[in-house]
Amino acid sequence: MTVQNLDIKTTPRLGWLALSNKDKIIDNKVVKEGDVYTYIEKNLQGETDVPIFTTYIESIFSGANDSFIQLRYTWLISENVTEIKTEDKYGILKVSESNENIISLHNDAAISLDPNSVRDLYGDFKFKVADSPTLRFYPFIEQTIVDKNSTESKSNSGINATTVPTITATPVSTITSVVTTISTPTRTNSQEKKETQVKPGKPEEEKQLGSSSVFMTILIILILYIRT
Repeated sequence: MTVQNLDIKTTPRLGWLALSNKDKIIDNKVVKEGDVYTYIEKNLQGETDVPIFTTYIESIFSGANDSFIQLRYTWLISENVTEIKTEDKYGILKVSESNENIISLHNDAAISLDPNSVRDLYGDFKFKVADSPTLRFYPFIEQTIVDKNSTESKSNSGINATTVPTITATPVSTITSVVTTISTPTRTNSQEKKETQVKPGKPEEEKQLGSSSVFMTILIILILYIRT
């Protein structure tokens, strides 16, 4: 979406927006502060009048150096539709319920949420766990977007390297579940207590390895002592 023009002398202020897809303008509209702009696709995968893009025009600003439109609550859906059916599997998640009101997925195996870690769920869909003794995590998708203009300008100047900025979507608030219910297998009370206590320090395997190393050291000293 690009701003074609602004009119700050009117009340309310007006802005001319153009929505593009694959470098082609598919819609343009004059909006004012407080408007909700929605682009509707007439036919999408057999469905008619599908809203695929919407945004709220919060404010239109013009200063000495910059003029811009501030948008909020913006969302966009893909034209490539994925049909989700019950019993379908996506990585470690399985669809337990799928209808027009809800899509519910669950995990058969436990998901380890160690502090300051990233857990892969499906494709680019992951969990990011906060580096904190209190369990906090959120789902995110990491996408790489190539700046076409930057690539062309560098190519013209004889530089082969291309800057590829990485954009990571981070929610404003902490989210502890994905659109659906993420459940874990049934466990005994003792197992639950062990798994919910997240403490800093070395894993149990490393502690056992350390004990084995001490034992081997003592054994070597005894052998050397006997030989002497």
